[in-house]
Amino acid sequence: MPKELRSIEDLQPDVKNANLGTERGRFLLEKSFRELGAGRSVVTDAEGRMIGGNKALEIAEELGLPIEVIRTDGSTLVVVQRTDLDLSDDHGKARQLAYFDNRTSEIGLNWSAEQIVADLDTGVDLDGMFRESDLRELIENMPFGDTSTDRDGQDVASPWYKYKTDPDRLYIIVGEMEIPVSGEILERLRQMLEARFLDGIAYKQTMETIITQGIGSIESSAG
Repeated sequence: MPKELRSIEDLQPDVKNANLGTERGRFLLEKSFRELGAGRSVVTDAEGRMIGGNKALEIAEELGLPIEVIRTDGSTLVVVQRTDLDLSDDHGKARQLAYFDNRTSEIGLNWSAEQIVADLDTGVDLDGMFRESDLRELIENMPFGDTSTDRDGQDVASPWYKYKTDPDRLYIIVGEMEIPVSGEILERLRQMLEARFLDGIAYKQTMETIITQGIGSIESSAG
């Protein structure tokens, strides 16, 4: 049975939301809510976890808005009818809300490349949503994972050295090179690299060694 959603406190944000958002986008969204009220609906799963509308939820919580839940299995288009607005008035609030709706979507988008990689790794199908060149640009330009600190207090990289566009294609990217690998090797490599607390230079050297001598050369020296 789906969870009964009675108040905004029953809604849970998506902690793996790939859109990090932007400060300007959030400002516009809040301005829209305060001046014109809620526009589009939000979408949750059966347990109240947000699928779409995470940023709207944040603003609505701040404003203490009540919720009205429409249950559907996706076979019905849910229409939000704003009875207080009239789009035929070209200078009215309905036209303004239309601009807010489009503009906040445009400037509020800020992809998390790491979350995209994580979702691809678990088999999420993004086919048709991104060109391969789009994914390549996103992932090649991102830092190698979250910066952490080793025992000596030095910042090190926990590298995201892989990226795939389908479950059957795994490979390591080093500069412009793509090195096909198996899932088993990829996981062994990830463990070894992270265990060594490799910084950017050491990571590059390690990868070059693997390219020229194979993963066995790294495994033999791991002890």
